[in-house]
Amino acid sequence: MLTINDQRTALKLRRDYIPETAGIPAMRVGDAALSADIIGQAKGFFENGVRHVEIGGVIDFTAAGAGGHLVAALVLIRELTAYGLVVAWRARLPEGVELPLLLGHLHPPEHVTGVSYGTEIAALWQRRFYVGKCFWRRGPGFIEVRDRRMPRTTRLTIDDAEHLAWIDALSRGVAKAAVPGKVLADFTAMHLVHEVGDSVWLIPYQIRRWPSRPLAV
Repeated sequence: MLTINDQRTALKLRRDYIPETAGIPAMRVGDAALSADIIGQAKGFFENGVRHVEIGGVIDFTAAGAGGHLVAALVLIRELTAYGLVVAWRARLPEGVELPLLLGHLHPPEHVTGVSYGTEIAALWQRRFYVGKCFWRRGPGFIEVRDRRMPRTTRLTIDDAEHLAWIDALSRGVAKAAVPGKVLADFTAMHLVHEVGDSVWLIPYQIRRWPSRPLAV
């Protein structure tokens, strides 16, 4: 099971999107532990009717030596976001985080602590978030990335065989030292990966559900 801040982190599952604060009884599915196959687990949640996942504990970006655990949590949030699920989570960020947020395409946290302006970051993150903000899709011999995290939309086409060969590994999170230097440098320059300690993971999600009609995307 995923450990964050030395706590055993349970995933609480529900079938409804509506927050419990609305006064409507929640349709609970139960609890789950994080699987070794996070991408497959997120798919299973969606296919089994889960629409709301609460991640226990605090996802701490400031904790020393928590690279692998933090990457696992972020990959889970990314995959749940791709399916349009509501993700209830809390973040602790280091001082000096600048906006626009590199991870602003992920379902926003309910609360942000660790910085004096955490309330403002959480509010801005929630206000600017929408599904489809930064995603990739696969074509024959290439992948296309559409990135709307910045004011201007960026469209990237990746067709180099070596770069494509690392997409699946980076999607799951991998040791930074294992990635060829040029591949890592190129993905970093395109703001498509996020380094956490000695680990690195692919930031965009593979689009799972179109947020609007395909011709509008």
